[in-house]
Amino acid sequence: MKTFISRKEKGGYPMKTNFVQARLFKLGIVSVLLSGSLSLHVVKAAAQIADSNVIERVVDRGPHHKEIETTRTVLDQSGKAVTKTGRYILLQNGLHYRNEAGDWVESQELIEPHPEGATATHGPHKVIFSTHLLDERGTIDLLTPDGKRIRATVLGLAWKSAKTGQTILIAAAKDTVGVIQPPNRVLYKDAFDAIQADVQYTYRTGSLEADVILREKPVLPEGFDAATARLQVVTDFAEVPEPKLDSFLLKEEKDPSARAALAEPDLTDTMIDFGAMQMMAGEAFSLPKANPVANKPAPTAPVAKVWEQEADRTTLTETVEYSALRVQLEQLPQQRQKAEAMKLKPFDLRLARDTATARRPMQVARAQHAETGVVIDWVLVY
Repeated sequence: MKTFISRKEKGGYPMKTNFVQARLFKLGIVSVLLSGSLSLHVVKAAAQIADSNVIERVVDRGPHHKEIETTRTVLDQSGKAVTKTGRYILLQNGLHYRNEAGDWVESQELIEPHPEGATATHGPHKVIFSTHLLDERGTIDLLTPDGKRIRATVLGLAWKSAKTGQTILIAAAKDTVGVIQPPNRVLYKDAFDAIQADVQYTYRTGSLEADVILREKPVLPEGFDAATARLQVVTDFAEVPEPKLDSFLLKEEKDPSARAALAEPDLTDTMIDFGAMQMMAGEAFSLPKANPVANKPAPTAPVAKVWEQEADRTTLTETVEYSALRVQLEQLPQQRQKAEAMKLKPFDLRLARDTATARRPMQVARAQHAETGVVIDWVLVY
């Protein structure tokens, strides 16, 4: 979500925020006072004007903007109070949505308990979050601003060898119960059967973000080379509109001899367009995102996406190179399950949909604890 402000004002006076405007105005009055060119009563009047609130009125709204008219009182060159009006435009993805009456109202980044689990309904896209991660109807049930429905569930984590093309399961998702982390997150903690990792969704006015948060460093399978290993997250889509796909290279192996030795020498990403919402470039990063020692953002790694549609299923596979994420993963404790006990089989997870999961209102977390982790995400943007 990005916010931009465009300003315009009649009378040639630059727009400022109320606080900054008042402070600068006062400083100007004080400097004039020290020069002896302005009487005391004019200074007091100017201070009162500077301290008064600017009157703001919204004159226009749209899905991603609002135009605000301001009225304020200033002193002209003779010391006389005059009224100035101006306008500025606030731009933000999903700033407003239409209510049942058809009026534009301001969006809220808010998730609330609901008989079906939890819901985010105060924005242009609406989401139902199931109480259970492995709900056969989808962990998330999203209605896009243009009326399309998307239902999705994380299935599991895997290793992929770019050298051999082999895929090995790390862990399958298990049916954990989610909690609301106010105001706008749902967390499914300890969401996999063979590694400590969580699934988290974040609702914003202009997006929905899905994160798998690794709390342990996955163990490389025997025979996998760290230089060519890739981490993968697989998500099942039970219902989804037909998207427009645009693929492009994230990384290309240009050395002929190296290409010949790899089953999958390149890393390809896909932009997935559902209409009003698009799945943009994802990234992998460590938590917390800021490096407290260097006081700068922690490094990130690009996440490639592959969209696969078969007769009876649709899946999204996210891939990040282990070499690009190795430093971040080294900060985590080692996966406790031994390598020889891992499920060494091809990755072919499916979510059973023959029984109905009982839904109930989701609980609200009493406290949120900062934890270290490594995140692999996808983001749907409005």
